[in-house]
Amino acid sequence: MSVNETMSVNSNNKTDLSVSGMTCNNCARHVTEAVQSVPGVHSAVVNLEARRASVRWIAESQPNVPAVVQAIQKAGYEAKLVESDEHPHDHSAHKLAGWQLNLWIGVLGTAPLMIGEWMFGLGTTPWFQWLAFALAGAVQIFAGAQFYRGAWNQLKAGQSNMDTLVVLGSTTAFAYSAWALFSGQGGHVFFMEAAAIITLISVGHWAESRVSARASSALRELLNLAPQTARKLVWSRSEEHTSE
Repeated sequence: MSVNETMSVNSNNKTDLSVSGMTCNNCARHVTEAVQSVPGVHSAVVNLEARRASVRWIAESQPNVPAVVQAIQKAGYEAKLVESDEHPHDHSAHKLAGWQLNLWIGVLGTAPLMIGEWMFGLGTTPWFQWLAFALAGAVQIFAGAQFYRGAWNQLKAGQSNMDTLVVLGSTTAFAYSAWALFSGQGGHVFFMEAAAIITLISVGHWAESRVSARASSALRELLNLAPQTARKLVWSRSEEHTSE
């Protein structure tokens, strides 16, 4: 950044936004491009882990937060202004709780299917296929809701992200298996694979959120160690010569 560019930015003229729906670096890039397309924006920094976007405005321009929020929404994501008393740790804890619920639903639905197919060889047994349909369907509806929501928002914006890939893979496996089951075609079905895709990606998001929440908690504890008041001691050369 040149000297002229630095002078054109007001250091106090910054807006922090909370952005939801980002799942990968490609999402962060889309949000950054959307924010930078708004007139008056000098630069934007998007933090994928914290789900935050920091917007710096040109000193001579009037901050237009609604325009930035609208640009992010057009890109397929949701954004809102960060409240002054809101801490990143609060968002990290909320996100961790959401992915932990996804994790439990996915594991409870996928584990019986893996045990039945891999340990007992029940993959082609009719009654087990109907059980697999019910368990995988529960995973698709409840654990997959976040992925379907993200993919739909990206579809409306004419874009794609990791949610799109997850939904395509899982839905294709589930839809084909359901057709084979209801049409009586028989053979192997892929309900376990459909549930496993959502479960494995949820495990990754849960692990990422857990690390982020721990880091935010550690940072908050570190900031709490700072004293409320401090005394500044000024040592002058004249006092040094006087003491000698």
